[in-house]
Amino acid sequence: MQRMDRDVKSARRPLSPLRADHVAETERRIIDAARRLFIRDGYVATSLAAVALEAGVAERTLYVRFRTKALLFQRVVEVAIVGDTARVPARERAWAEASFTARTAAERVAAYARASRRIMGGAADLFAVALQAAAVEPVVAAQWEEGRRQHHGTASAFVERLHADGLLDPSVDVDEAADTVWVISSPHSYLQLTRERGWDPEQWEAWLTGTLSRLLTSPRRGARR
Repeated sequence: MQRMDRDVKSARRPLSPLRADHVAETERRIIDAARRLFIRDGYVATSLAAVALEAGVAERTLYVRFRTKALLFQRVVEVAIVGDTARVPARERAWAEASFTARTAAERVAAYARASRRIMGGAADLFAVALQAAAVEPVVAAQWEEGRRQHHGTASAFVERLHADGLLDPSVDVDEAADTVWVISSPHSYLQLTRERGWDPEQWEAWLTGTLSRLLTSPRRGARR
C-alpha cells in the first residue's frame, strides 16, 4: 500500500522538461512498435511482451503506461487518426476546421472529404485490425462502437453547421443527410472501395467530394423550391 501511495504521488508530481521529453519519446516508441505488430500480426497474436521487446522498453514500463492491450490499441488508433501523440481530437485540428468554417458549401465539402481521407490514410490498416478484433475482444468492440458514435456526431455537426449557416440545400432533410454522410465517409466505405475495389485514396476523396456536393448542395429533383 505504501509503495502504491508513493507511485500515485510520483505520478501527480509535475515532470521536468527533460523527464517529460523522455516520457513522450518512450510513448512514441511504444506506439510505433505496437502499430507495426498489430498490423503485421493482428490484434490477437500481438502481446504486450512482444510490443515491449519491439519498442526496446521494459515490460513493466509498458504495463504502467497502458495496463491492457485494449487500452494500448485504443491509443495507437487515436494517434494514427490525428498523426501525432498530442491529445487533441481530430475535429479540433486546424486541418479539420475548414469543414465547419469555410465560406462556401463547396469549400466545406472539399475540406470534409480531405480531412476524411487524411484520417483514413493514417488509420485504415488499424481500422481493419479493429474490425477483426471486435469479434473476439469485447473491449475493442466497445471502442469501435464508441468511434462510430463519435464519427456520427462529427457528420451530424458538419451537416447541422451547413444548415445553420444557410449553406445546405433547403430540400435536404438534415437528419437523413447526417446519416448518409456518416455512412459514405465511414471506415467501411474506405476499406471496401480501396481494398475490395482497388480505388486509390485520391479517387476515394474525389468520389466523396462529388457525392457530398450532390447530396448537400444540389436541389433534389421534384423538390419544392
